Amino acid sequence: MATVKILMLSHTPDGSVFKVGSHHYARELSKRSISVAHVSTPRSLIHRAFDRSLFRPRASAHSGTAIDIFGTIHATPLIMAPIQLQPGGPSIARVVSDIGFSDANFIVIDQPLMAGYLAAARPEGKVIYRPTDTYTTWPAKQRQDHLLGVSDAVVATSSAVLERLTLPLNTPSLVLENGVELQKFMPSREVVRSGFIYVGAVDYRFDWESVAAIAAANPSEGVTIVGPVTSRPNGLPGNIVMAGGVPYDQVPGLLHRARIGLIPLNTSDVNQGRSPMKYYEYLAAGLSVLATSTQALRERTSAQTFLYEGASEAVTLSRLALASDAPNVEGMREAAAQDWAAKTDFLLQFLQKI
Repeated sequence: MATVKILMLSHTPDGSVFKVGSHHYARELSKRSISVAHVSTPRSLIHRAFDRSLFRPRASAHSGTAIDIFGTIHATPLIMAPIQLQPGGPSIARVVSDIGFSDANFIVIDQPLMAGYLAAARPEGKVIYRPTDTYTTWPAKQRQDHLLGVSDAVVATSSAVLERLTLPLNTPSLVLENGVELQKFMPSREVVRSGFIYVGAVDYRFDWESVAAIAAANPSEGVTIVGPVTSRPNGLPGNIVMAGGVPYDQVPGLLHRARIGLIPLNTSDVNQGRSPMKYYEYLAAGLSVLATSTQALRERTSAQTFLYEGASEAVTLSRLALASDAPNVEGMREAAAQDWAAKTDFLLQFLQKI
């Protein structure tokens, strides 16, 4: 597939504090001598006017392009109004044309808000929708419905997400969970481990009640929260440390010093189908996992994974997790089968059959 071109329309730009599945697929596909372009959710000129620190002024239709060390082209379109209010299709199409990917063989979309590109450009390549969440509100739900009507195939990150979609008859589909960059997260040596850690966004989906209860019940153990915070209650226990966002390359070192990785998801419906990026990263780093019991996570049976329902059960299971072996050697073995390189092989095999 040396001459194949794959266009990825994704949630998150390269260089963000978050490393998402599309970044990993782009890297692995490029390493296989496939031409890959990763175009991220458009940024709004209105937002730029209110927060110039987020954007560099440019007169072009995009905020600059870059080619990473693997050969992937990265670009982020600029549009007048937030993409939630306008489809942005023509602006995305101009960027795709500028970087030479109007003739991509495959268009892999995991950002339903970018569905306007398909109507504006009418690409001839195969369209693969890769939903990573359950969308139930406007405008993501409406644009997802449009995507499902024009997609040649669907690759969902969990069966819970796939089950909630209404697919046209005979649409090929595949469940391919998020994986782990194994070599980066496997520890090269062991250090003294202690406490709990969470890495990710702290927003409306975050279960602060359970995290606060876990911290209060284990006052001698630190609870480190790594990631940008947009939702935080008052009166948190003193052993909760807010570390803020850190570069992706620094995350493995933080995980190697902890015992338990937290995935605290609240009851928001969007959480039920999520395939958390940190799940296999925690395991690969040797951690036990303490997580909210969701449909997607109940489908997994990894060693030293403790799933709770409610703050009270979270406290009970936190003590069992602390009593478990550290590092979690069996969990590390299981994570080895979830490397992004293997996920990419599955994806390519699927694409070849469409």
